[in-house]
Amino acid sequence: MILFSKIKGEKKMEIRVVSIQTMQKRGICQVVQLPQGENVVPNLASETLDFYGKLASIKPKAGLSLGFCVFRKRPLAVKELERHLDAQELLYAVDDDFLIMGALNNPKNNKPDLDTLSVGLVPRSSGVIFHAGVWHGVPFPFKEESFALVGFGETTVDEDMHFYEFSEAVSIIM
Repeated sequence: MILFSKIKGEKKMEIRVVSIQTMQKRGICQVVQLPQGENVVPNLASETLDFYGKLASIKPKAGLSLGFCVFRKRPLAVKELERHLDAQELLYAVDDDFLIMGALNNPKNNKPDLDTLSVGLVPRSSGVIFHAGVWHGVPFPFKEESFALVGFGETTVDEDMHFYEFSEAVSIIM
C-alpha cells in the first residue's frame, strides 16, 4: 500500500496514492492515455495504423513547446511545488511509470490547497495535463532515472514559473 503523509496544523493526515482518473475528477488535470473498451473506435484506421485523436487539449497563449524532463530517483519527499498561471503542462510517462503530486490553488492565500493535495500514479504510455494554476511537483521514478515528455507554452519557463516551498518536506510513504 502506498500512502502519502502530511501534517496539517497538528493533525497528521494520510492520503492514498490515487489513479490519474481520480486526479482528473478532482479538477487537477486531464488524462491522456490510449482509449480502451469494446465501443472505442479510432478516428482514423487502416491496415497499418489506428489513430485515436482528440484525447485531450493544450491551449498555450504562445506556441506549444515540447521537451523531455529527466528525473532521478531520490527520497520520496517533496519540498516545493510549482505552477504556471498562464499555461497547462503535459507530463507523459515515456519509459516507465512515475508518481506525481498535484493540488488545486487556494484562492484565499495563493498557496496549494492541502485538502486537494494528491499523489497520482502515472502509468507508462500515459500522461497528465495539469490545468493552468494547479500546483505540481517533479515526478518520482521507480527506477534510477526516467523521463517524461513535457509540453507547455513556449514562454512558460522564462515567464510563468511560480514556486511554493513547504516549511517541512512532505513525505510519500511506501
